[in-house]
Amino acid sequence: ASQNKGVLNLYIAALGSVPQPSNDPLACRLNPTSTTWVHFYDNDPAKPFTQWTQYMLLTADQRSAQYRLYEVQNGNHIEAYVVPFPQLVVIQPHAQKAFDLLVDHVQSNSPLPPSQCVPKGGAISQSPGASHLGNCADLFVP
Repeated sequence: ASQNKGVLNLYIAALGSVPQPSNDPLACRLNPTSTTWVHFYDNDPAKPFTQWTQYMLLTADQRSAQYRLYEVQNGNHIEAYVVPFPQLVVIQPHAQKAFDLLVDHVQSNSPLPPSQCVPKGGAISQSPGASHLGNCADLFVP
């Protein structure tokens, strides 16, 4: 599930600007070479990025759903960003693993791993350590 569906999630902070706009310290480029700067509403300190995650988990708990959340530290869905930003991790292999686990669960009643924080360089685990259960304390680590 995406928390970006059906909502305006950004506004243009500056067009044609090489340096970051001084009036918006949370602005970011559309891509590493762009001169267009945008501000994502999810970056606002008053609106936690994981707000929708918490809503989905609460709803799943209330319905006794077998919902799992696998957060990937330094995860990024844009493969091209990994070359200029080597601290990022492509999430596609983790998404594929999560889907395979779901298929195994539906077809063979295999147990689903618990919700967990997948550490940078790690993988979804059937038995994550206590420090990796639930949400990532830090979604981005050095």
